[in-house]
Amino acid sequence: MPYSNNAKTKTLNNLFRSETAYICLYISNPTELDVGTEVTGGAYARQVITYGEPTIAGDEMLVQNTAVITFPVATSDWGLVTHYGIRDALTGGNLIQYGTFTIPQDVVQGNQPVINVGESTLRLK
Repeated sequence: MPYSNNAKTKTLNNLFRSETAYICLYISNPTELDVGTEVTGGAYARQVITYGEPTIAGDEMLVQNTAVITFPVATSDWGLVTHYGIRDALTGGNLIQYGTFTIPQDVVQGNQPVINVGESTLRLK
């Protein structure tokens, strides 16, 4: 059953704009079961992500990050980062949404991963 644009807007605003959301990096697919392997150690920390107003794109409603997200400089190798997750807590918490990076990044000591404006897009159909 399709949702109205109003319902999509309210859902995106409630999940990603009215509460603090954190983006995290994974070296394996977290899946809807939240079973992926999140990066740990080497100065890694989840980062706050801020999303803009929902917009319509075809039959989807979407939000995108409005600021550059800069992770700490890796003090050890983090591995091949292939996926990201959006969680509701700085540690632990619940996985809200996840996705695959178009270009995986092998984060080695001295690298500082960055997610540019608009690179984290959450869609609701």
